[in-house]
Amino acid sequence: MIPTHSPLRNAARRATAIVLAIFLLQAPAIFAQIAGISASKAGAPMALQIVILEGEDALNNIRQRTAREPIVQVQDENHKPVAGAVVLFTIKRGAKGASASFGGGATLAAVTGLDGIAVAKGLTPNALKGAFTINVQASVASVTASAVITQTNVISAATTASASSQAAIGAAHHVGLFGAHFWIVAGTIAAASGAIVTTLVVTHQNGATISVGNGTVKP
Repeated sequence: MIPTHSPLRNAARRATAIVLAIFLLQAPAIFAQIAGISASKAGAPMALQIVILEGEDALNNIRQRTAREPIVQVQDENHKPVAGAVVLFTIKRGAKGASASFGGGATLAAVTGLDGIAVAKGLTPNALKGAFTINVQASVASVTASAVITQTNVISAATTASASSQAAIGAAHHVGLFGAHFWIVAGTIAAASGAIVTTLVVTHQNGATISVGNGTVKP
């Protein structure tokens, strides 16, 4: 039997303490590696990333209350789609008050399909012009990823001018002159800048158009 205070027993104790200390220092990394292997075998992703498919830099029409619905795809560390991921869309109001909503709410939750895609349906802009953001967060178990989508609320000048033109132009008149047929449209158009422009448009039967007032001739 080895004495209690023998040099050999003391050396054995010191060696055991050193081994235990080394194990405790490396334990977090070892456990993380074991957890990663277990998650990989279970089919859970080691990491997530969000790919924005639709909605980034979209221009939302305030007058028509239409917006580009965000569409994202959640991928794993191998860039493969992840099914069953929970995706949370959260709208953050812009500096000028521009914003939107999902059926009246600021947040919307969706779950990815087999293709890893989630759609934020029902996005509607408010009545204020300017930019705002949509924060996107995807999660599977304890693995998460985030992204930001930027959109802008605008008043479509093209739509406004078109609507004003249709409302202001008068009826067309058919005129026969020197054996040729013309359709004359006279009226006023409210320009997008607010000015009123008087026009006289003469259209020939071959499709040529002459606009008097703005000095343009179109084939």
